[in-house]
Amino acid sequence: PPMVMIDNPAPETVVIPGGLVVFQGSATDWEDGEIPAGNLFWLSDIDGVLGAGPTLELNNLSPGLHTITFAALDSESEEASMQTTVLVGVPAGLQVVPAAVSPLDPDLENVQIVVSLPIDYPVAEVDTDSLLLTIGGVEITPLSVELADLNEDGVPDLLLTFAADDVLPAQAQPPGPGEWTIAGEMQNGMAVKGTAQVPVAG
Repeated sequence: PPMVMIDNPAPETVVIPGGLVVFQGSATDWEDGEIPAGNLFWLSDIDGVLGAGPTLELNNLSPGLHTITFAALDSESEEASMQTTVLVGVPAGLQVVPAAVSPLDPDLENVQIVVSLPIDYPVAEVDTDSLLLTIGGVEITPLSVELADLNEDGVPDLLLTFAADDVLPAQAQPPGPGEWTIAGEMQNGMAVKGTAQVPVAG
C-alpha cells in the first residue's frame, strides 16, 4: 500500500468560519513511485469528500471539529490514509499570568488567563459557563470569569481566574513546558479554543 503524509494542516488547527485552509499531502508507493493527483483524496467526517490532489484550498468548511482524512490509492487499488483535525470555530489568544508556573511555589494562590478573540467575535457573546482549562488531560473549572479591557485597546477581554491548588498538580505532570488549552463555546454554539505553552518556573 502507499505511504501517506499530511504536511498541512497540523493537528488541532483552529480557523474561523470562512477562513482559508490549505491542505497539502503526498503519497508514494514502492512499485508506483509518486501516486498521481487523481488517486489522492481529501475527506471530512462533517462535509464528506472535499476534493482530490496533493493540494487543496478551501474556505467553506462547516463549523465544528473536522477529522480530515487524506487517502491514496495505488495502481493495485490498495489504499492507505492519514488523518488530522481542523476546528472551524473561534481561535482564542491566551496570556497566562504569571507567564511561568512553578509546581513548587507555596505562595501562589491564583493563576489568571487573559482570553482575547478576533474583532468580529465579542467576548461578551462567550458562554462563560462552558469555559474549561485543560492541562495534561486534566480539566479545570475557573473560579471566576470577568469582562475587562486589560490591554486598554478598547476591546474587552475575558479574565479567567483559577485556583493554584488545581493548576499546579496538573502542571507538574509532564516535564518541560506544559500545553494549556482553553476551550468553550459562543452563545450560538460555535466552538472557542486557544492553546499556550507555559514554562515550568525554576
